[in-house]
Amino acid sequence: MAKGGTQSTQATLPSWFETGLQQGVGMGTDMAPLMSTYIPESGPTVAALSPQELASMQSTNMAAQSFGMPTADTSSYLPQVQNMGGIQGYSAQPMIDQMISNVPQAQRDYIESFGLTDTGEVGSRAPQNQPVELEMQPSGGGK
Repeated sequence: MAKGGTQSTQATLPSWFETGLQQGVGMGTDMAPLMSTYIPESGPTVAALSPQELASMQSTNMAAQSFGMPTADTSSYLPQVQNMGGIQGYSAQPMIDQMISNVPQAQRDYIESFGLTDTGEVGSRAPQNQPVELEMQPSGGGK
């Protein structure tokens, strides 16, 4: 009866890869509070209709009306045009504010605790404020 031996293999990462991986995790940890901090975009989101486009719609409505066809009132569904730095457009900010106000305050506080506070301090649940810091130990392989 023959006795069999055991064979084991160990996969190790090259040291250059381990260093890059550690740097990537470190960068992600540093960026996490910034990425989870909501910064609203105010100002135009979509370009406003040009005077030529508005005149074209008005001409189309007049032509349709002269033949007894229905017309479209474009001013009824377009929001107020905003002017920011010479650029005219329509802003999504009022809708975003409405959506945010629908989120319960406790849930907003929880989400914001991962990012930066209003004063620029790192939130209480950000990786920098955790009791156990993530440490990657070199495996000793690839050297």
